[in-house]
Amino acid sequence: MNNLILVTQSEMDRLFSLMPGDEAVRVLSFVDALAVFAAAADKKTAARAMAARLSPMGYRGLSLKSLYRKLDDFRSEGVWALVPGKYKREKVRSLASNEAFVEHWQRLCLENRRKVRPAWMRLVRDFAAGVEIPGVGTWREMYLADRGYYPAAGEPCPWGERNPPPGWSLRNLRKFTPDEFAMVAAHRGMAEAKSRFGLSVTKTRIGLKCCRVVEVDDMWYEHAVIYPGNAAPQRVVEFAAMDRLTAHVICHLMKPIREKADGTRETLKAAWAKYVYHYVLCVSGIPPEGCIIRGERGTTKSDAELDAALAAINAWRKGAGRGEVAFEAGSLMNEPVAPGLPNGAPKGNPRHKGMIEQMHATLKNELGHVLGEVGGGRGVQPEETGAMSAEARKLITLAWARGVSVDKLKYQFLSWQDFAAAADRAHENIDRRTVHSLEGWAECGFMAGEVRLQGEASWRAVPCAAEMSPEESGAIGALVKAGYAEYRERRLSPKEAWEKSRKVLEKVPDYFAPSILGSELCVVAKVNANMQFRYRDANVGSQLVVAAVAGDKLLERGREYRVWVNPLDGDKAYVADMNGLFLGVAKVMQAVRADATPEELAAQLGLRRHVLAEESRRLRPIARSRLAAAANRAAANIAALGLEEPGVSSQGSGDAGVDVSAGVHDLARRDAGDDEWDFD
Repeated sequence: MNNLILVTQSEMDRLFSLMPGDEAVRVLSFVDALAVFAAAADKKTAARAMAARLSPMGYRGLSLKSLYRKLDDFRSEGVWALVPGKYKREKVRSLASNEAFVEHWQRLCLENRRKVRPAWMRLVRDFAAGVEIPGVGTWREMYLADRGYYPAAGEPCPWGERNPPPGWSLRNLRKFTPDEFAMVAAHRGMAEAKSRFGLSVTKTRIGLKCCRVVEVDDMWYEHAVIYPGNAAPQRVVEFAAMDRLTAHVICHLMKPIREKADGTRETLKAAWAKYVYHYVLCVSGIPPEGCIIRGERGTTKSDAELDAALAAINAWRKGAGRGEVAFEAGSLMNEPVAPGLPNGAPKGNPRHKGMIEQMHATLKNELGHVLGEVGGGRGVQPEETGAMSAEARKLITLAWARGVSVDKLKYQFLSWQDFAAAADRAHENIDRRTVHSLEGWAECGFMAGEVRLQGEASWRAVPCAAEMSPEESGAIGALVKAGYAEYRERRLSPKEAWEKSRKVLEKVPDYFAPSILGSELCVVAKVNANMQFRYRDANVGSQLVVAAVAGDKLLERGREYRVWVNPLDGDKAYVADMNGLFLGVAKVMQAVRADATPEELAAQLGLRRHVLAEESRRLRPIARSRLAAAANRAAANIAALGLEEPGVSSQGSGDAGVDVSAGVHDLARRDAGDDEWDFD
C-alpha cells in the first residue's frame, strides 16, 4: 500500500467533528479503496473493483481518469479532497472553522450581560472603525481578499450594520453564541448555571427506611393575612419536615410575619427550626439504622448546641447498637467563572432538599384559590396587590383610631386564623392524595388493591397482588375470571405510606429534649402558690399554664426552673432545674369549657388529685404524730370509761350508736400501715 494514502488522527477527529457519522464513514471507505488503487499494478482492474465496491455507498462515475485525479488531489490536499463540497463550503471553510473569530464573538456575547444583539452591533462597529478582529484582520484586509486590491485612501468601510460583512449577519452569528450554561454563568454566576443546567444526580427512595432521610426547609407562603397588631397585611412563613421515603410532612410550624414596635419585622428565627428537629427525634421517632436530617446553612441550620446534642444522642445510640443521627447542611455554590476571579454570592443547592421543595410548590398550587394571594415577591406579584394592601392598611388605621376591633372589618385578605385553617386543609389534601407520580412507589410496596363485586357501586379494599396470600389471590382471581368482580390497584397516599412504614420508628428519650431545643427556646419560670408555672413564652407567642409536676416529682413553690414547650407538641413541657438537671415532663394545662365532656374534665381533675396526693405525702410526719396522739387519747378514754372490749358502745351518754372503740382501733390500724394511707 502506498504510504502516502493515510489519514492522521487529527484529521480523523476533525472529520467526525464536522460531518455526520455515516458521511465520514463514506469518506474513509473511499480513502481505503483509493489506497488499494494506488498500490495496484493493474489500474484498470483496480478501478473496476473500486467502482463495484463504492457504488452501493452512492459513489457514481468513478472512471479511471477521475480516480487518477482524486489520487492527485488526495496527495496534495489530504482527506479534505474527498469531502463533499457542501461540507467544505458550509463547515470547513465557514466561520465555524475560524476558531479565533468564534472565540472573539463568544467573548463579546458573554461580556454583554443582557442581549446578543448589542454584542453583534459592537462587533460590526469595531470592524468598520478599523479594529483588527481576531481570525479576520481589519476591514481593509477583508477588502483585499474579497476584491483582489486594497481600497483607495480615504475610502470608507463598505460594511456596517445595514450591510454586514459576508456571513456576519446577526441571524448567522447567533448559531455560534455560547450555550445556555456559559451565558448564565457569565451573566448570573456559576451557582445559577450549575443549578439550572448542571448534570443532576438521580436519587431514589427505593430501599430507604421511614425517616432514614428527613428534609427540613423554610417557606414563604404567597399569601398575606390580617394579624392583630400588624398595621398592614403580612405574608405567612413556615418550617416543615418531610420524610423522604413516604413524602409525608411529619410536622409544620406556621406563623404570620409580625410587625415589631421598632419598625422591623419578625419572620423566622433559625432557633425555631429546633422545634422541628425535636419533634422529629423525640415525638415522631427515627429508625434503628439512624437518620440524616437535611437542612441548610440558612434558617434551618445547625449550631454548636444542636451539634453537641446530636453527638450525645449518637453516643447513646451507639451503645444501644443503633445508627447515628447526622445533620447535612447542603453545599453552597459560589464557584467563580475562572480561578482568580471573585466568587459569587453563596447560594444553596435546591436539589439537596428536592422533595420538600416540590411539596412547597404543590402546597402553593393547592392554595391558589384562597383569598389574599400576593405572589412570590416584586416582579411576580399580581397587579392589584399594592392597591389591596393599601386599602387594608387604611382600614386598620381607621379601626385603631376609632377603637374598633379590626376583626369586625372586611378585607381582601383572610384573618390569620382562617388562613391557618386553610393551609392545614391544604397540607391534609396533599397528604391524602392518591393520584400522584412519586418515584419508586410500586417498588416500595406502596400499593393497595381494590375489588368491586358485580352489582356494587363502591370498591372494597384488599391487599395488592404482591401482598396477597395464595388463597386470597386464587379466590379473587376466580371471581374476576368468572366475571363476578373487578380488581384494580391504586397508589397509597403519602399518609397511608407513612402509617404503613412508621412502625419501625424509635423515639429519642425525653431527657435529650432540652439539649435539642437549646438555650434560646428556654424560659425561666417560677412555681406560684397554686403549683403552676404561669408565663408568656415569646417564642410560642401565648400565655402558658404548666402544672408544677415533672414526671412524678412535685416541684417547689417559689423556686425557678428552666422550661421548654414545643408548640408542635404543645401538651408537654420539659423541665430542668437552674443547673440544667432534667427533672421530667410536665403537663401544659388547657382551659376546660363549661360544656366539657366527662373525659376532658376527668383529665384535669386527675392531674389535680395527683398534685394534692403529692402535697399530702409531705404531711406524713405531722400526720403520724397526730395519729399517734389521737390513738393514745382514745386508749386512755377507753380505759377510763371501762370500755375494754371492742364493739361495746357507750350507753345512755347521748352518743348512742357511736362505736368509739372501733374508731380507735381503726386509727391504730391505719397508723401501723401508713404506707397504705391515702392522704387525698
